[in-house]
Amino acid sequence: MLKGLNRDRWIASLLLVGLLALLLLVLRDYGVGLPRFPQPNRHPDTAMFLVSDQQLEEMLATAAVPRLHSTNVNSPFYTTHFQPPKPPAPTTRLVNMIYQGYFQSTDGDKQAFVRVDDVDRTIALGQSIIADLAVSAIQTRSLTLTNSAARTNLLEFNQSVSVEVPVP
Repeated sequence: MLKGLNRDRWIASLLLVGLLALLLLVLRDYGVGLPRFPQPNRHPDTAMFLVSDQQLEEMLATAAVPRLHSTNVNSPFYTTHFQPPKPPAPTTRLVNMIYQGYFQSTDGDKQAFVRVDDVDRTIALGQSIIADLAVSAIQTRSLTLTNSAARTNLLEFNQSVSVEVPVP
């Protein structure tokens, strides 16, 4: 690209003259700054307006807000067709149980200490704890519970277990 300028010296000299003229124009205007603008002869209007306390309370009063109308009234444009059916009532619930040990009488009868939903109970062997859940075996480290459908639950010593029982 520069080899062409070496061959055509008149183009190079023309470019040099143009750059020098541009440099002189820039240096002549250097440090001049912005021109002086005329001062406005009127004062601008204030953007804010004063509001008294009474006017402010009237603007913020609840009476100024229009009442909401219920949209679920019977009309040709309202239908219950697209609403989902109500879920059936639950048949079971979860009960938290903690086996807290047992004691044995001199006759050999064992009774277990069980905490059922933050209520302490003393349950004998074969007795119902809640709903149809009854104690079938009492050991030192565990308590075995059986329901009427012969489903067993094992409660370990001092550990919370959630047991599903039918709703009465």
